[in-house]
Amino acid sequence: MVKGGEIYPVVTIVLYFGQKRWIKGRSLYDILDITDEWKPYVSDYKINIFEIAYLTPEQVKMFKSDFRIVADYFVQMRINKDYIPSKETIKHVDEVLKLMSVLTQDERFEQAQANGNKGGLKNMCEVLDRAEARGELKGAVRAYLDVKVPIEEIAKKLNISVEEVQKIADTL
Repeated sequence: MVKGGEIYPVVTIVLYFGQKRWIKGRSLYDILDITDEWKPYVSDYKINIFEIAYLTPEQVKMFKSDFRIVADYFVQMRINKDYIPSKETIKHVDEVLKLMSVLTQDERFEQAQANGNKGGLKNMCEVLDRAEARGELKGAVRAYLDVKVPIEEIAKKLNISVEEVQKIADTL
């Protein structure tokens, strides 16, 4: 017995964000390469898989945290191959955008946050608007550089700092 407390079970949960169905095993023995000599020492726990992109819209609505926004993104991308953002307020903007950046391998989420510190982002509509504007700005800088316009002149034309133009140019 644990002194002064309760004993809690260990539950193995996998939040799977893939667009294809989970086809791997659903127990530790199924997914780990455990030799027969080690099997007596390793418990074969069931793995509870939650396929986020395959949640129903009703299941997504049950979430009360920012995770609802994340789950909604993956469900919409699987079903529609496109995302129509809600205007639902994000409570933990920095954390959500970092998570989205990692899960989608799309740096625009974090870039929108980095560029949004001045005005503060509140919902995914604003995030995607800022990411789109950033993409347009990057495209404009690339176009000017392609025709050999000096960085100082690009900054003046786009009404941004020379440092910002240089930062964008460095990513091209």
